[in-house]
This record gives sequence, structure tokens and C-alpha cells, in this order.
Amino acid sequence: MSQLTDEQWQDIFTKFCHDCFMYWKREGCSVAVAFDKAWEETLKLRYYPFAPKGPKVNYDSLSKWGELYSQTVVETLYSYEQDDALDDLRICEHCGFPVFDGYYIAGSFFCCEQCTIKGGYDGDKKQFEQDLKDGDDPQNSMWDEVYWSQWHYPIND
Repeated sequence: MSQLTDEQWQDIFTKFCHDCFMYWKREGCSVAVAFDKAWEETLKLRYYPFAPKGPKVNYDSLSKWGELYSQTVVETLYSYEQDDALDDLRICEHCGFPVFDGYYIAGSFFCCEQCTIKGGYDGDKKQFEQDLKDGDDPQNSMWDEVYWSQWHYPIND
């Protein structure tokens, strides 16, 4: 495995955290508890998690990931969950993962392409790809209704 870039490490950490989050959700944990556990497991990574004998984690990249997905995010999830206000956050409509980068599809947020296709398009990848293409055209009615974006915090303001 060649040297991974910071962006690749960020994606790896997020995917690992998402996978752990999904595990804890299947185990019956709430969104906040599942994310808290997944976040902690991600911060404990020492090696690339998706292959045996993978490279050591780039700790600068892990630290950067930890700044985005921070203890503040965990506390926010607990607070909003306690107040029964998770709808005020950018939470994936399909899996419940906090959305910092992902897809906005006609009023709904999705954390990744897989969740968008499964949860927003009933598995129709072709339609999803067409809508994304149409969403790039300001003259199209899909503009501002279908796009990928990044946010600094999951609060939907």
C-alpha cells in the first residue's frame, strides 16, 4: 500500500467511524451513544483498519479528523438527543450519522453516497447520478435541491 494522503486518511477515519457507528446502532445504542463509542474507537486507531498489516496511522491526519469530529460534537449529539431535537442537526436520513460532508437531497441530508442511494433513491444509482449532474446546472430545477457539500458543524442553521 503506497503512502496515503491526508485526504485519504480523513476518508478512512470517517468510514471506520461510520462502520463502528452502524455496529453500535445495530446493538441498540442511541445516535449519541453510538457516535460516542465510534468516535472513541476511531481515535484509538494505530494502523490502517481495513487490511491486515496496513500502514501505521498518520497521527497528524487523525488529529485533524479529531478536530472536526470533536468532543463538542459528541456533547452536542447528547444534548440534542436529550431534548428530542435531533431534527435540528444535519443527521443522515438513512443511518443517523452526523453529516459534516455529504449530500443534500431535496431537504434531507445523507452522510455518504451509499446512504444517499439506499435512503434517498431506493437503490437507483443512475437517477442519483443524473440528479447530481442536473444539480450542477443553475438553469435546472434540481439546482439547490441536489448537491454535495461540506459543513463545519452538524447544526442545521
